[in-house]
Amino acid sequence: MKILFLYTRFDKALKEKVKQLEAHNAEVSTLSLLEYKLKKGDETADLEPASKLEFLEKSTARLRLLNRIYKRKKMVRSLEDYDIIDLYECEQSALFIVDEIREKCYDYFITCGYHDTPSLLLKPFYSYLYNKARFLLFNSHKNALMDHYAQKSRLIYDGIPLFDAIDKITQEDIFKASYAMGFDLDKEITYVHLQGALAKQLAFIEELLTLPQERLRQSTFIFYLNAHNLQERKAVKALLEEKNFDYLLIEVLITAKQHALLYKIADKSIILSAQNNSGLPASCYAQNHTYLYHDTFIDPIYKEKDIFIDTFENFKNHAGEENSIIADLCKANQAKVAALFSPSATINQYIEVLKEV
Repeated sequence: MKILFLYTRFDKALKEKVKQLEAHNAEVSTLSLLEYKLKKGDETADLEPASKLEFLEKSTARLRLLNRIYKRKKMVRSLEDYDIIDLYECEQSALFIVDEIREKCYDYFITCGYHDTPSLLLKPFYSYLYNKARFLLFNSHKNALMDHYAQKSRLIYDGIPLFDAIDKITQEDIFKASYAMGFDLDKEITYVHLQGALAKQLAFIEELLTLPQERLRQSTFIFYLNAHNLQERKAVKALLEEKNFDYLLIEVLITAKQHALLYKIADKSIILSAQNNSGLPASCYAQNHTYLYHDTFIDPIYKEKDIFIDTFENFKNHAGEENSIIADLCKANQAKVAALFSPSATINQYIEVLKEV
């Protein structure tokens, strides 16, 4: 089967999806709607067409858009035919090339991204885009489009390659990394996923410091700032530096193995945001005792599959060794989240949708 992904951002989830589909012998290509580059395997072709509207690039944003729409239309017309074209989180950029896309494939899917409610002017174009698609693919229940287009909506989670890295961590790896980072393994070690609104992150740190001093003395907290802009980093660091408790702050990019080690070293994880990130399933897969900070939204699938996730109130009220019941629940989480979020499971979900065509 020949599949083409149109995209504006080649993220980790798309990279993993391409890799998994190729492992299933699909012929997969990717095409950037911003850079006009087509990639298939190790080969990359520049498909940027000549445009008689190029002079508009020196004009206003709206006029520049006219040139880009013209070039996208011309580029798509030049493509060979595909069985499926997947518009990967690029609805806005594909609004005005729907007919050209339809001419180049048997059917097209839309892997839906997150975007603001369209203006009244653009609503008819979005409706046309969605109505002509064979399926709309979502990686979360938290999308109003799922109800509006219920018949053609399919739920496919993003595969999490970190699971494989977690599997490869040995006890020796844990001891060596703990020694290198100065961790006392006799302490309660908690990995905190600082995600979401900055105000919520700062409020969490303040609330953390309301724990009894004895509990704080027996605890170490890990903070990894991997999705923060400069302003957010400064705010988090400034607040932490004011406080007196044991923590490790990681600001640099780390490898998959290093990231996996953080989960395996930690006894517990606290999730501040479970929207569009791997923190919650990775924490469950690593068998951490996982807590949600207050009103954090999680996908209903966790409750449906009976995946054990605790509340932050219970984190504040509990310290010390885990009882055997909690330990067994955390251990059982691994197989449950693997069935939903492992790369092999999620690509099988995608393949099942392909079979419906």
